Amino acid sequence: MNVITPIKITDTILVSSTVPETVAATYSGATTYGLGDLAGLAPVYGSAQIVYRSRQAGNVGHAQSDPLWWEVAGTVYPVYASGSSCPLLGTVTDLANHDLYISLVAANTGNPLSDTTKWRLTGKTNRWAMFDRLRNTETSVPKSMTFVIAPGVRTDALALMGLSNVDTVTVTATSSGVPVYSHVENLDTREVLDWFTYFFEPFSTRKNVLLLDIPPITNIIITITLSTVYSGQSIGIGACVSGSAEFIGHVQYDAESDEMNFSTITREFDGSVSQLTPRASVPKNAHTLIVKKQYVNRIRALRKALGGVAAVYAGMDDSTDDYFDAILIYGVHKRFSINLAHPTNAIINLEVEEL
Repeated sequence: MNVITPIKITDTILVSSTVPETVAATYSGATTYGLGDLAGLAPVYGSAQIVYRSRQAGNVGHAQSDPLWWEVAGTVYPVYASGSSCPLLGTVTDLANHDLYISLVAANTGNPLSDTTKWRLTGKTNRWAMFDRLRNTETSVPKSMTFVIAPGVRTDALALMGLSNVDTVTVTATSSGVPVYSHVENLDTREVLDWFTYFFEPFSTRKNVLLLDIPPITNIIITITLSTVYSGQSIGIGACVSGSAEFIGHVQYDAESDEMNFSTITREFDGSVSQLTPRASVPKNAHTLIVKKQYVNRIRALRKALGGVAAVYAGMDDSTDDYFDAILIYGVHKRFSINLAHPTNAIINLEVEEL
């Protein structure tokens, strides 16, 4: 079991991203666009703007519906402006904190975002959704995305979790401009269990990637690219966690993968169901670990540091193993007891809940 305590991604650490966050310039058929230039329809305050990226240099006079010249880069919302009027259920961006707010009233003008009677926080912008602590809020764009992080501290681990429709993950790293790391992983998979699934089971992609061999260099620059080979298909990532991995023991065969279901059921006097209210299920894991006694003091210090802190708990190193996803979780520990009964080995009972 390796535990990755995430570094906090800030504006300084996120060097660049191809996922747009701000409103793009209004498209004009008379403007010549270069390769990678962004443009969209004229923005309307409170409404989404679809941002297009130029696929070629010398792009002039081509409609944004032309796939040879343009591709969808993502969707953004206007930045909050106190003097502008936002309609009911309109959305604005708090660019300073990378948050999205929805208007709770019509003609919402002059009300600060802190006024909870006028605005409701709905989460992070699309660019930053992968860096919050929730794996079910994803950064999603068509076809591909590339982002670059500069941790600023020594980091040797990277977890990419909650991937959807991603065929290929490419991770490269440089130090002072010199390449120091490269990893390419194909995520295409197909769960063939019998002859029927051999012939009829659709192709799918793995959901998580874990890298534990990144060089621990202070000034490292890490570039991550996620892509799909299917034109027009959106890809997503629920969580990107960079940090240092700490070994806390070997997972034993009795590991458990479970979920807490928060749906409610209302029953009549005879036991029949009168109402079922579906709600989210929250994954949780339970493990028994064995570790040599010389690790105990380091693990105790780590346990204290992780009190109330979300971290990645990876029970296996091999992301291609069928058990890998079941015992990989991004959450907080609810139980972390260390049994010292054995003279040379300690037994750890660990329970982790996802956020």
